Amino acid sequence: MGKLETERWKPRFSLAFLIVAVLGAAAYFGLLQATKDWGTQDVKDFLARQDRLVEIEDVTAKAPLVIEAGELLHEGGISTPLSSLTWKPKYYLWIFGYVIELDL
Repeated sequence: MGKLETERWKPRFSLAFLIVAVLGAAAYFGLLQATKDWGTQDVKDFLARQDRLVEIEDVTAKAPLVIEAGELLHEGGISTPLSSLTWKPKYYLWIFGYVIELDL
């Protein structure tokens, strides 16, 4: 009788794949931290320079280089009660000082 061989599948990783994976993870988390530290302030400054009748709430980094700013919209004008306020998220792309509004 033949030998029963139970071979297990072993993943094969190369050194190049390991380097790319580690550098990719480091870049992702590094860009996320930079976006949290500087990007949110740049978006706040960008929105402050615009003439808008909406209030900006809660500017947060959702992903590297992507920032969410919530806007409180007055449905019937400014003189309406608070129940007519709606919160709408707007997304911005931050490229190290430049801010681009995304239409999502």
